[in-house]
Amino acid sequence: MSSSIPQEIQPNLSYVSGYTFFTSFDVQTFISELTPLELAHTFMYSSNRLKKTQFVHELWRTGRMEVVYKFFNLPERIGSIGDRENSTGDQLTEQDIINNCKLMMSTGEVAEEECIAFVRDICWISANVHDNQEYGEEPKDLTAVVERTMRIMEEVRDTNASI
Repeated sequence: MSSSIPQEIQPNLSYVSGYTFFTSFDVQTFISELTPLELAHTFMYSSNRLKKTQFVHELWRTGRMEVVYKFFNLPERIGSIGDRENSTGDQLTEQDIINNCKLMMSTGEVAEEECIAFVRDICWISANVHDNQEYGEEPKDLTAVVERTMRIMEEVRDTNASI
């Protein structure tokens, strides 16, 4: 990763958050220990998009984003995180991320900075997957990552303001 990237937009792929959607320590541990294939299986058989996004948040908050990266690099699951529309149902959409952040901020009283970190890291990994790059590598189009992060967070702010 290039040291020329400003610190505030560099991903923190080992971010550890205190906020969790899962009150059971056993469930938290189960999710944090998922392999990419287990995550794929879980996503394939779950129709609850919000819960899928919460699983990804749990992996992020426990410093396991490499599982998310590897999941989206599985041959049968190629795609990018955050597409506006995706017919497979296995992947997350931008709206799923927005809904997750709205919930975190409204019911969990999570600071906006934490949501920004989550969205930024998702967008960074999405860019890595999309461009067939290694996990954590500087995206080919860093500007697009920053713009996407800002756009998603603007939607989170707009929606939260109307609540």
